Amino acid sequence: MSTLRIPFKIGQPKKQIVPKTVERDFEREYGKLQQLEEQTKRLQKDMRKSTDADLAMSKSAVKISLDLLSNPLCEQDQDFLNMVTALDTAMKRMDAFNQEKVNQIQKTVIEPLKKFGSVFPSLNMAVKRREQALQDYRRLQAKVEKYEEKEKTGPVLAKLHQAREELRPVRDDFEAKNKQLLDEMPRFYNSRLDYFQPSFESLIRAQVRRLPPLLPWRMAQHCFSWWGGGCGLRTSPAPPHTLEVGLATFSHHPRPPQHCLRGGIQALLVVG
Repeated sequence: MSTLRIPFKIGQPKKQIVPKTVERDFEREYGKLQQLEEQTKRLQKDMRKSTDADLAMSKSAVKISLDLLSNPLCEQDQDFLNMVTALDTAMKRMDAFNQEKVNQIQKTVIEPLKKFGSVFPSLNMAVKRREQALQDYRRLQAKVEKYEEKEKTGPVLAKLHQAREELRPVRDDFEAKNKQLLDEMPRFYNSRLDYFQPSFESLIRAQVRRLPPLLPWRMAQHCFSWWGGGCGLRTSPAPPHTLEVGLATFSHHPRPPQHCLRGGIQALLVVG
């Protein structure tokens, strides 16, 4: 949102029609709301990224278990098949839980954020109307002052009277808009805590119920222990998405020792 500079310098009257303290108060309150709008947009965007990443992770975990099930070792070793089947069940359960969690976050966090953010366009429009009323107020006040400085002839007095009549409703309109915004902007800003507290509590509850977050990482460390030592690959922790790349080449490597794979999957089932 672009910063609105106030007061305007067009048609400045000699008389200070809006006290400087009032202008400073208005700028301060509106600046806080501008910052709040940017933070709300950023939070909504980050929450969407977070839920998308959660779903992508669980889908990749399901893909990994399916790749393991299609490995020839499952046909040759019943114990290994049983462990991989259990792993596949756990990964699908995690994926279903992740979907449930994302749906909950969508309803209790993202949608309230969107609703809260929908207030700002109306607020910005009200500020623009207030600024337009202030410009009109200053222009007509300057016009009144111009006639007040002229010689008091009949035509001048008539024009002065007309200018004052034009000024009165414009001044009243500005003062009403200004007062309303000065009353409502702090109230709206302070309401953010009560509004978002239930959303953040729901987010925390959803995260507490989730499966261990290091599951894919531990899967990578266990399942690739053999490749790391036997093929010269790095054995340091890697991002979860590298696991899927490695498993895609599973069938093209020499047969790894079965005890390595069993140990890795057993560890996964204990973690899950």
